[in-house]
Amino acid sequence: MKNNFFQILKKTALFYGLSDEKLEEYFQNGLYRTVGYSKGAIIYCQDELCKSLDVVLEGSASAQKIDNERNVLIVNQFTAGDTLGENLLFSQNGHFPMMIVADTEVEFLKLKKETILSIGQKDREFLSRLLTSISDKTLVLAGKINVLSRKTLRQKIADYLIYEYNMQNNLEILLHFSKKELAERLGVWRTSLSRELCKMKADGLIEYNAKWIRICKLAKLIEISESI
Repeated sequence: MKNNFFQILKKTALFYGLSDEKLEEYFQNGLYRTVGYSKGAIIYCQDELCKSLDVVLEGSASAQKIDNERNVLIVNQFTAGDTLGENLLFSQNGHFPMMIVADTEVEFLKLKKETILSIGQKDREFLSRLLTSISDKTLVLAGKINVLSRKTLRQKIADYLIYEYNMQNNLEILLHFSKKELAERLGVWRTSLSRELCKMKADGLIEYNAKWIRICKLAKLIEISESI
């Protein structure tokens, strides 16, 4: 198992370029474990205390919020090689602000705080990369909040349709997932998406059914997307 996760670790930002010998030295104290979860499993509950830095070894998971009507808002996704928890592990209030849920069968490598501290004491470059990772995630989160706060739902839908129009080269956009999944990808509630699609249809911008959304006024959608 070590050789397997060593190869993945060496591709992550935190452990990039480290040799097997170095990793063997850093992990010889055994302050880690690998844990697998089935699809749909709740890996961390909202407000659960973060006790480890986790590396996704295989599969994917997502940070989610769920409203009272069971609509899902996906805030972030994690795939093989991604890390989570480093910005919480050393916090005075290191509780997960939302649920972490397995999107597929997923396997995590969980590194205890003692392991991270031990490696940081031995390797200044690792410590520097850890601080960079924490800082970058803070900036990414701030950027997402900024985008979500500035973009209207109509703009988000317009952005998506214009992108798919360019990819599919067709005004009739085939949907490869449900409207519920589209809402999750846009970072909005399903009910909000349904209401806005109805309004856009009434305004003559689109037509749609369960399988496709047809762009009726491409120039107007571009104008909506580019408006500030």
